[in-house]
Amino acid sequence: MINPQHLETTSCPVCQHTENREAYTFAPFKIVRCNNCTAFYLSPRLEEQAAIRLYENEDYFNEAHESGYSEYTEQEPALRKTFQRFMENLKKERATDGRLLEIGCGFGYLLDEAQPYFSYRAGTDFSSGAVARAEQVADAVYLGDVSAVPAEDRFDCIVATNVLEHTYAPANFLHDLHARLNPGGCIVMAVPNMASFLRFVLHKKWPSFKVPEHTIYFDQTTLQRVFRQAELTQIAPFSFPHAFSIKLIVGKFGINLSDSFNEMSIWVPTTMTATIGYKADDA
Repeated sequence: MINPQHLETTSCPVCQHTENREAYTFAPFKIVRCNNCTAFYLSPRLEEQAAIRLYENEDYFNEAHESGYSEYTEQEPALRKTFQRFMENLKKERATDGRLLEIGCGFGYLLDEAQPYFSYRAGTDFSSGAVARAEQVADAVYLGDVSAVPAEDRFDCIVATNVLEHTYAPANFLHDLHARLNPGGCIVMAVPNMASFLRFVLHKKWPSFKVPEHTIYFDQTTLQRVFRQAELTQIAPFSFPHAFSIKLIVGKFGINLSDSFNEMSIWVPTTMTATIGYKADDA
């Protein structure tokens, strides 16, 4: 149950412009579109500390919890395929080796798949239950955000998938990560793609309208904009194909399949968009 006292209206989190127009309603929340930069964002939204309390619940990744992920463990096979392809694409970009940090690591599926590609793998998450799972497959996992990572630690690659859309000040978030990079290091963000054909087909039933947790809805243009605001360089789109289990896809249309279909997955084009940016070598 949403407490109205924990709601706030906001200016555009991408450009801070105050004028917008309503796009979708999920009472008591609304997704609006900025009249200046055209970014979509949630206003009113939960106050940030109220949202963080959702993520801190140790059951956030369990289906019994009212928010979070109802099928997270069922998605493991498809997520691992997604992260295997992601690592191969990082390797093609010559962004592997060295030290990796994942923000919002969940149960550590990406960190586990990254083992052959990085000499050191660390992660963060707000959920204590997720941290307990992820620390079994990583070198270090910290409870909280990037501020929980030892201040002296620096990384060659920082990644976050399905995280930036939860933030309240995305450029500040990226700027904090930029400060944790070694010179020449990179940041990769992958988010639900507001320009996805699925959004136009499914309208309000688009699964990535995850209200109230998703506060910003990016396309490649707005994603690159916040990368520039964070003073990253060599900013470019990054290939991030995403696999989904057949059971999950069919379930969105009200059809229930057996758990055996979790092992069968398909690649859904344009469902995600991703960007890579680098810290200058002399920074």
